[in-house]
Amino acid sequence: MGHRFVVLLFIVFLTFSWSIYNLIKINIFSYGIFKRKLEYYTTFEVYTSPERGNILDRNGEVLSFNTEETRIVLHKSKYNLLTNDQQKFVKNFIQSRFKINDFDDLINKNYSDKIVIKSNPNFSDICLVMEDLMYVYGVDVMVDYKRQYSGPAFAFTNGFVDIPYKEDVEKNKDLFYYSSVGKDGLELVYDKELRGKLGKEKYLMDPLGQPVKVLQQTPPERGKDVNTTIDKKITLFSYKQLKDLCDSLSLKNGQPVGGSVILMKVNGEIITLVSYPSFYVYSTTNGIYFKPDGNEVMKKFPDFSYLYNRALRGEYPAASTFKIITSVAALEEGIINENTHIYCPGVFFVGSHPFYCFNKYGHGSLDVIHALAVSCDVFYYFLGYKLGIEKIKKYAEILGLNKPTGIDLPFESSGLIPSHAWKERYMREEWTKGDDVNIAIGQGLGLVTPLQMAVVVASVATGFRPIPFINKNRKPVLQKIAVKEKNLLLVRKGMEEAINMGTAAVIKSIVKKYKVAGKTGTAEVPVNSNNPKGLNNTWFVGYFGVDKPEYVIVVSLE
Repeated sequence: MGHRFVVLLFIVFLTFSWSIYNLIKINIFSYGIFKRKLEYYTTFEVYTSPERGNILDRNGEVLSFNTEETRIVLHKSKYNLLTNDQQKFVKNFIQSRFKINDFDDLINKNYSDKIVIKSNPNFSDICLVMEDLMYVYGVDVMVDYKRQYSGPAFAFTNGFVDIPYKEDVEKNKDLFYYSSVGKDGLELVYDKELRGKLGKEKYLMDPLGQPVKVLQQTPPERGKDVNTTIDKKITLFSYKQLKDLCDSLSLKNGQPVGGSVILMKVNGEIITLVSYPSFYVYSTTNGIYFKPDGNEVMKKFPDFSYLYNRALRGEYPAASTFKIITSVAALEEGIINENTHIYCPGVFFVGSHPFYCFNKYGHGSLDVIHALAVSCDVFYYFLGYKLGIEKIKKYAEILGLNKPTGIDLPFESSGLIPSHAWKERYMREEWTKGDDVNIAIGQGLGLVTPLQMAVVVASVATGFRPIPFINKNRKPVLQKIAVKEKNLLLVRKGMEEAINMGTAAVIKSIVKKYKVAGKTGTAEVPVNSNNPKGLNNTWFVGYFGVDKPEYVIVVSLE
């Protein structure tokens, strides 16, 4: 029994010693060998672009959405891991099989991980790739998402997406792995919410480049939908009416006519914002292209841009719609009140220089309500002369001019309400009383955007200046304007009378459901390359209903 115990003890000792020996050998003598082997193992991360969120109208109707598309792609991140010889093999494969001659440009000028070699490949194309898949590392057949839009009526609100550009990736390295990013409109402003979060798979790779183990796996997270205040049906109707009107005027006059229509709630909710001419957006293999939605006359005037959002980027003389601002300024400054009458003989003199009313016979004696209703120029020449530009500018800014409105769309223009200092700095000329007289009727150096005029009208109609918005989840922002309610009532009454008996009386015969208040405007435009006949720009701005204002409408024709 003792002998057996000794033998067993000896065996245990030998086993233990052998284990200790191997541990020492591995950790000390063979450490360098195993370390070098381990260094050949690497990790590799694969990112998956998520599905982009949709853009929806106020009723849940789809405005921008995705469709699935089969694509043959080259993953740039994988291609860059290859040796020079391997890269040459992949290059030759793509050039010979898919007839791509500008391969180097495709690689060097593309800042997206997924370079699309071919969209919607046929069965033969797919077989070609699958046969050589293990030899053309980085080339893959996959199903990705293609962005779709609802047509030119929504081009300037929705915007569009494209593959990431160099400046995008420089600002955010993650964008390299996205199939598309927002470039304009809501697609740009809410790109972070719409594009979602990348999926990620992290692999341990052996020395032969084969995955050994999945170290981390996170699925892509679909982008969030953006719910908007836009009404799809009203927008389609508005765009068609604007397009038909501009097309008929273009054909009649032999030169391009464009324009915009804005329908906004008085709290700033945009129901419709359309601009014409517009465009269709189409996705190609590696980017997008635009197809104009215009008429034959416009094609003869290449500088008359169909990519120009006239609703919030177009800057125009406000014409007689500016008399709303001049009325507010003169009432607030005490130059006139509800009892003041000014006589219009058809002409107003600044020194010896005559400024004519559009009614050469004159309007006679008018108070502010009727002067605004019939749009008497002499009445407002007088007010401009008395006020001066600095006071006019003060109230123009109170009502929302001379700065962007703050709408959640990019590239908005500021307009311009000039001053003494501005003219001296940029035109090297002194401001004159003639300038005061001109700007008081919306001519001269002042410029506004249609969207700014929507804000002006809402401010007068309610006493609160709104910030326009399209994202339905935003809360209205309203700022009380520093204008007395009794003075606003007089201006509103003047706008009502413009519909009842003044320059916009035709509206009363057309609109039966609502009581409307408004103002027309006709701006003189000099002859230029897009306006060879020197035709005028025209405006209508207004709100309805009158007793309890709900909506603002602005129509501008260029």
